[in-house]
Amino acid sequence: MVIRPPRLIGHVDMDAFFAAVEARDRPELKGKPLVIGGRPGEPRAVVSTASYEARRFGIRSAMPLATARRLCPQAIFLPVDMPRYAAVSEELFRLLASFTPAIEPVSIDEAFLDLTPLVRSYDEAEALGRRIKDTIRQRLALTASLGLAPNKFLAKIASDLHKPDGLTVVRPEEVENLLLGLPLERLWGVGVKSRERLAKAGITSVAQLRRLSRAELRALLGVWGEEVFDLIRGIDERPVAAPLPARSVGRELTFAHDIAGEARVRAELKHLARMVASRLGEEAQAGRTVVLKARYADFTTCTRSRTLPQPVWEAEDLYRVASLLLPELPRPQGPFRLLGLSLAGLVPFRQLPLPLA
Repeated sequence: MVIRPPRLIGHVDMDAFFAAVEARDRPELKGKPLVIGGRPGEPRAVVSTASYEARRFGIRSAMPLATARRLCPQAIFLPVDMPRYAAVSEELFRLLASFTPAIEPVSIDEAFLDLTPLVRSYDEAEALGRRIKDTIRQRLALTASLGLAPNKFLAKIASDLHKPDGLTVVRPEEVENLLLGLPLERLWGVGVKSRERLAKAGITSVAQLRRLSRAELRALLGVWGEEVFDLIRGIDERPVAAPLPARSVGRELTFAHDIAGEARVRAELKHLARMVASRLGEEAQAGRTVVLKARYADFTTCTRSRTLPQPVWEAEDLYRVASLLLPELPRPQGPFRLLGLSLAGLVPFRQLPLPLA
């Protein structure tokens, strides 16, 4: 009997995306350990992406570049080229939209797809998955891993099971065995701190987690524990939803060396104001609430904000308000590890009040 999937959700995850784009565009890099992130020599630079050849040496995302260099001195280290990766990402999402308009981007290189109306059986689902992957390979010369399952949680797990270049279809009758065989680190949304808390309680697998009641999970993991109770039973009713419009536009700068002194701090604020104003111009947005964020050398983080009577969008106005907020910080002279500036309460330019004649 042919079983029509009640829901078929896909999760597309590009394989080592930044490194793969570099190797695609520079064939001499293919097959070599590539590490993308920051610039070598920056004391706080971290790995953004590592090729699979580099991962064999234990290199992982968010690892300090200095550590990656020690693990694999022969690796090729390249700085992040975000404009180029963003351009490829736009091509990817246009390609995915040719299959379905129901797309929920998760990041620059992954997305959920609702494919339910397109298939009548799981065999058709698998064939559709292969067409999606083949189209990505043909159009972009890149590989993707794809998970197909009855919901988003299971699709995300499935896409990670056979990387790189994997295709995993999870049928309803396979859900129970899949979940019971998973280690906790495979669970999307259960991070390192949660796993440490569970390990102290003697829980290291999903099978053990399933023995806990909803109340016990809430006691261990807080409110998120109630959602985990459903997820580890394969229950996830969340729809594939288009992203909401941005509620704020902002930029942050993490400094290679902590900065201090009024002149240096104000210079960085001017730079932030110009970057935020540029983004506002691109999106034709203005806003009323200016937010200044600061992180100190001891990692203490604080924010100060001011809501204005009229929307602003120009760098001069953003800098003026940021300068007024600066003395309100606990330590206005720093030293600062990070500074950020954002604008909230956004409205399109077309909704701004017209000037009086």
